Amino acid sequence: MYIEILTKVLYFIQCRKGANLELDPAKFKHIIKAINLQLKGFFNYLMNAIIPKERSAYNVNESIKSIVGLCYMLAGLRNKFVNQHKLEVGLYLMTSGATWEAINMMSTLGYLVCAKTVEEYRKQFQKKHSTKIENHFIENKNLFHSYNIDDYYAIYENRRPDTVLTSTANHFATCVGKPVIEHFSVQLNLMEYLFIIRKTSKHQKSAGI
Repeated sequence: MYIEILTKVLYFIQCRKGANLELDPAKFKHIIKAINLQLKGFFNYLMNAIIPKERSAYNVNESIKSIVGLCYMLAGLRNKFVNQHKLEVGLYLMTSGATWEAINMMSTLGYLVCAKTVEEYRKQFQKKHSTKIENHFIENKNLFHSYNIDDYYAIYENRRPDTVLTSTANHFATCVGKPVIEHFSVQLNLMEYLFIIRKTSKHQKSAGI
């Protein structure tokens, strides 16, 4: 009975409201109880049934986080459209280098959706993210932004190389754009700007840059 109610609640959150995945145990418990009061005490019941009392406070806290994932898993088994948690995990694995075969294998076990669904979700997520970034800069076009790009490369030698690969290379770039809001504007005329550029150029030449 409770699993059926939980499934309907999570389906409503994902498919009707279009809300983001909630993994914080306290917020998750509050959300499902607010939508359906019949789930009051359900999360605590799972905690008491699954987590041994003799565990340390740290391990209890980590186990509570796992119960949130378990709730999504149970709802996903009952209704295949409650798949937001599976999509997010699949997206993480795919971006981490997991193959389609590995994702499809986990899909047959019920832990993930199939690789094709994850790929479609990735494309939608990428498109929405690009649109969100564009809208942000359009809405805040009058603000100065501090933009930082962190380019990361990691190449590791395989301990057990096969006939195809002897090393593994990973690369990802992190881009952070922060608007500077509470700061006085600085007026700089053209002559001062050219002087700064010329001085910087001379300094770079003398340093051999």
